[in-house]
Amino acid sequence: MHMNGFFQNAYVTRNLDKAIADLRDKHGVDGQMMEIPFAANVITPRASGPVTAKVALVWVGDVQLELIEPTSGLCQIYSNALPDDDSMAFHHVGMRVSDMAVLRAEAKAKGWTIAFQGGGEGFQFTYIDARATLGHYLEYIELRQDMWEATGGR
Repeated sequence: MHMNGFFQNAYVTRNLDKAIADLRDKHGVDGQMMEIPFAANVITPRASGPVTAKVALVWVGDVQLELIEPTSGLCQIYSNALPDDDSMAFHHVGMRVSDMAVLRAEAKAKGWTIAFQGGGEGFQFTYIDARATLGHYLEYIELRQDMWEATGGR
């Protein structure tokens, strides 16, 4: 699978505040943590509709860590991967792409399973289900340049 543009490791959790504290206290992550409410309309293989989550982003060198606490809507892609306790579980890697239509056409041509896709003002994302080969999802995100820079991206 095409993994150019890799920049992110993402984790799901039931408790975003604890996950942030664990990154800081147990793993020495001391960068600027950006907490954002996430809301988007999504399409899954079974339904379409809204999804919401609490998200925190922090850069560690050239890699962004994303923490996701699913809150409502079609968030099963996240909630199905949650651990039983308040710890974090690895969920996906993220790659930045410049043209989501090209990525989605490539996915279709190669028979990749699109598990989750959507977007909002200035961003689009597509999750490819690579669990059978890699053990996790691959997220591709097209993000307007000003939004990328606002997250600390270079």
